[in-house]
Amino acid sequence: MEFLRDKIKQEFNLECYMPANGETCLIPTPHKFTYTVKLEDPTPFYKTAEKLLKIFQEKLTGWTVLFTDGAISVESVLIKVEGSEHDLKSVYISWTNQDEELGMTILEILQSMGHELS
Repeated sequence: MEFLRDKIKQEFNLECYMPANGETCLIPTPHKFTYTVKLEDPTPFYKTAEKLLKIFQEKLTGWTVLFTDGAISVESVLIKVEGSEHDLKSVYISWTNQDEELGMTILEILQSMGHELS
């Protein structure tokens, strides 16, 4: 078992626990929620992301809204746009349990747009 533990740590860079027989080991895991919203926008996905950035900067005053590597982040909430050059884009919104209120606010902003981005 020690050999397997070392291999897991080496290859995957993951901590590996070896509880004794019958012993329970608790591993804290953050809960993350992800929602997908479909938006119609004929522009390329990065232009859609830029439009969303402006909307979030206007509506989420008091929050730090950043745009890096094609993704928008508001505190620990991550918003990513994917899709082809055609109309339909998928907007993914992910947040942890601690940012439930902010994540739901961002989701409501996207849903209130009527699935179209002008």
